[in-house]
Amino acid sequence: MSKIFGIGLPKTGTSSLNQALIELGVSSQHDSSILEPLVRANQRAGRRLLEGIEETAICDMPVACYLETLDKQYPGSKFILTIREGGEWDKSWLRTYGPYRFQRSIETQQEHIGRAVLYFKDRPGDLLIYDLCGGAGWEPLCDFLRVPIPDKPFPRENVNQPPAEKNFAKRTGHVFKIRRD
Repeated sequence: MSKIFGIGLPKTGTSSLNQALIELGVSSQHDSSILEPLVRANQRAGRRLLEGIEETAICDMPVACYLETLDKQYPGSKFILTIREGGEWDKSWLRTYGPYRFQRSIETQQEHIGRAVLYFKDRPGDLLIYDLCGGAGWEPLCDFLRVPIPDKPFPRENVNQPPAEKNFAKRTGHVFKIRRD
C-alpha cells in the first residue's frame, strides 16, 4: 500500500483519523514528538523526510507542512485533508490552546486548505477533503481508500481534551509556520 498522509492542521480530527486508519488495518503514526525531530534530522541528512518511519499512514504535524515534498518523495500516496467548520475550529483551538497565536492560526488554516486544494486540483483522486468533525464517518474515507466500510461506530478521539505536554505547538511555537516547499 502507498503512504497515506493526514495533512489536516491541529484540532481538525487528526487523532480520530489516525484511529480510524488503525481500525481499518492500516499502520498509522500520530505522535509529533517522534515525527518532528525525525523530519528535521532527515532534512539535514538529505534523506526522504519520513525515512525510518515504518507506518503506512502519518497523521500529525509536521507532515501538513510538507505536502508537496511528500508527494514527490512518495509517489502514488493518498492525502487526507481533515477540515473543521470555522466557528467550531475556533472554539476547539481556544479551549485547547487559549488565545495563543489565534488570529494567525485562522488565517493559516484557510491558506493551508487553499494550498492543498490548488496543489491537487488536477489530481482529485489523490486528495480527500474530510470533514469528520462535521459528521463524515466511514463512507468517504473507505471509498477514498477503496476498502470495505466496517460495521462499527467511527472513532472519535481527543474530543475537547487538553493537549499533551509534548504538544507540537506549545513545544516549538511553529505549528502554523507552514513551509512552502
